[in-house]
Amino acid sequence: MIEKSLALVTALTPKIGYDRAARLAKKAYDQRKTIRQVVKEENFLSEEELSRTLDPRSMISPGLKK
Repeated sequence: MIEKSLALVTALTPKIGYDRAARLAKKAYDQRKTIRQVVKEENFLSEEELSRTLDPRSMISPGLKK
């Protein structure tokens, strides 16, 4: 369920900037896609970095390592 949340875009802001993150969120909303799908299409981050950045567990426990 969290994977479909547009709120995940906030985790990307430090890496890609606020303006780019906002554009991605709007595109995801308009096209009814997830943030992950849009970031992959735009090729902003590697698959590994994207998975690490959008891991919800690391957002609630920043010291947690996978």
